[in-house]
Amino acid sequence: MSKFRFYITTTSGTTQLDASYISSVKIRYVKQDLFKSFKRELSDELRFRGADFNLLYAIETDVNNCQDIALDIQKLCGSIYSSVFKGNISLKDCVWNVGECEVLVKVKPNDVHYCLLDTWKTEKNIFELAPSNSTVGYQIGVIETITSSTDGFTSNPIDDSDKPRNANGLSSAIAGITYLDVLPEAWTVVRNTITNIVSIGGGNYNFNFSLRTEWKRQRVNNYPNIAGTPFGSGWVNIGAGTVGTTNWARAISKAIDNDNSSGNYSNPLSGDIIEVYTIPAAQSETQFAELDNGMLLNSIIEAFALPCGYNVISNFLGINNDATNPTNTAYTTALQVYQNIFIYQKSDIKRPYDLNNAIKGIITFEKLLLAINAMFELYFSIEGTDLRIEHISYFDNVNGLDLTTNPNYATWLKSANGYSYKTNELPKSEKWQFMETTDSLAGTFDYYPILYSSNCANGEERIRTMQDITTNIEYVSNSATNGAISDLGFCLIATFNYLGRDYIFSDVKANDILGLKYLYQNILSWNRPLISATINDLPVTFNSAKKIRTQKAITVPFCCTDEAIFDPAKNINAEFGWGVLDSAEYDTVKGFITLNLLV
Repeated sequence: MSKFRFYITTTSGTTQLDASYISSVKIRYVKQDLFKSFKRELSDELRFRGADFNLLYAIETDVNNCQDIALDIQKLCGSIYSSVFKGNISLKDCVWNVGECEVLVKVKPNDVHYCLLDTWKTEKNIFELAPSNSTVGYQIGVIETITSSTDGFTSNPIDDSDKPRNANGLSSAIAGITYLDVLPEAWTVVRNTITNIVSIGGGNYNFNFSLRTEWKRQRVNNYPNIAGTPFGSGWVNIGAGTVGTTNWARAISKAIDNDNSSGNYSNPLSGDIIEVYTIPAAQSETQFAELDNGMLLNSIIEAFALPCGYNVISNFLGINNDATNPTNTAYTTALQVYQNIFIYQKSDIKRPYDLNNAIKGIITFEKLLLAINAMFELYFSIEGTDLRIEHISYFDNVNGLDLTTNPNYATWLKSANGYSYKTNELPKSEKWQFMETTDSLAGTFDYYPILYSSNCANGEERIRTMQDITTNIEYVSNSATNGAISDLGFCLIATFNYLGRDYIFSDVKANDILGLKYLYQNILSWNRPLISATINDLPVTFNSAKKIRTQKAITVPFCCTDEAIFDPAKNINAEFGWGVLDSAEYDTVKGFITLNLLV
């Protein structure tokens, strides 16, 4: 009885080939760069001859020779034939030796990865993938403003402590406090003017003048108690709201506006003293009240995956969460702030008030996956019809085959008691780049590179590129700086829902949780080349490092029943502890598998 059966299926039906002369079928397990799951492919091309050649050649010389031919290879396992490999044959990829009646056939895998890898380089318009767009609020709550004026103010002397003495719009001074910059309940001075300055004697020491001050604060009313405090720092409880809610406020971030400030405290009679402060767009009541024409990133991902019939699951991004994620900083962060990310065509952020919204945003699924891989250290796994997208830590500690528990493997393991390093996985530094540089290295969105010890790592610098993606939306939308920003590409914006509306997460700057400084601290501390490094001359210890030692190949007995339960994506335990599979080859005739592990 033959060990194998070969079946081809064409438009005319299914036919069993003879193929009794084929004595070897080897299957390779191959991992794509972005994937934790493995493709299965034949190690070698198949050579058909005789009657099998005649059958295939008849199709080749027929008018219908452009059809894909399905191939099913079945192996005898016990007393039952079961499929060990399925693929497709394109007659255009074959090498025909008509004189010898032989054809060399290259079989394309037809596993769960095939559809995705066959289509993910196809450009698509995001506005056609998910035609329902959304509007995102630039800030939660409102910006409140109060002013106060005092005429006939007397000071001895006038100096930069002459801040207003009125709090919360009241006319009376606060007991025990003469001058305040940040008032109680988060009021912050954003403009201060001293005018009508008149000397009342005593040289430069006694003056009469008028003082006018403007304060601002960001206020959120009726924020649900169950949600805690609003996102970001500096929130102050300013009293109960409606039942089960609290009112919050926080101070405005500010910086002195030297271009519009004037005056001289040391010579007050020389003219008015005007202090003007700039505030970030994230806390402006006039800029960016809302951003329309955004698409939910999760909807775009699902639309890309739909033609292949994949059900997308991602606890990290909030797509059909199944609560199987580990508990760590990366997932605590993601579950709080990365569940509701929007993607915008960049021109809609450059010109937020333009009435002509973008209608074309071209990207491939591959570029999108590469970008979120670099930004969030996300990897992908196809399990049946599920496309799983998760942080690297999701996959790190899932153990599978343990070769050390079976005494029959002891002899085989001893022959593999050695390793070498993958030196190409040891760069001297790593840095991340958005499509455009919008910040200084000490900033929020662009940040310092990671530097590794030259004693251990001296390879070329590794640059992780977020292709076509920019997240510094204040820079992109600032007319003073956006001339250097391309209309092409996209902005990702992280949002949260409050009272039925989506708002941009912001701490100091709008969308800063998608800046590299925040990502370094919360997301990118896993899967680094080495466990320690320096950032901005400060020592850093990461949460995990890549496995970069290549163990000597391990060859162990392996049969069809073993393959049925073998999961190559799970860790494998051998001589040097739990490692990850780099590649493998299963010899279905001899009944052995060769494992190449990284430990």
